[in-house]
Amino acid sequence: MKIYVGNISRESTENEIRDAFAEHGEVTEINLIRDNYTKVLKGFGFIEMPSKEAAEKAAAEAISGPQDTVDIMVKEFAWRRDDILARLAKIPGTKCVKPGGAFYVFPNFSEYYQKIKPDSAGSFSDPLATFFLEEAHVALVAGTGFGEDNCIRFSYATSRERIATGLDRIQTALQKLS
Repeated sequence: MKIYVGNISRESTENEIRDAFAEHGEVTEINLIRDNYTKVLKGFGFIEMPSKEAAEKAAAEAISGPQDTVDIMVKEFAWRRDDILARLAKIPGTKCVKPGGAFYVFPNFSEYYQKIKPDSAGSFSDPLATFFLEEAHVALVAGTGFGEDNCIRFSYATSRERIATGLDRIQTALQKLS
């Protein structure tokens, strides 16, 4: 039986994960998912155990057992949120409210809208998101999908390195609009 496992610390090793699950039965396969770019663990993976009973016992233990890794990921996401907010604050003309419990920020980029053409529906966030994709090679989601054309959604469910690189590229791309 294949089990999805989340909230795996980025510092975890395959042997540590195998040992934790082996307490409940044989582990036949481990597939920890890594970032293709940085090769850093993404925080989740799949464990395969031949026995359904062992897999269910391991899953129950994971839910009721120590939750140390949850605290680690909460702190990591808080760091990423604060980092992305600090980096956005350095980009002239952007405004962003600190999210309460999300994994994304929704900065307002409307100051730049006079420098781009709206699309056929009158949206500015769609063309700006496309500009960021083409010019900065950063994928974002236009605010129109969330009912707020002044904003663009940035996820921080990615590595610290990608956040820094992406925002550096966006800042450089915005300078080209001037």
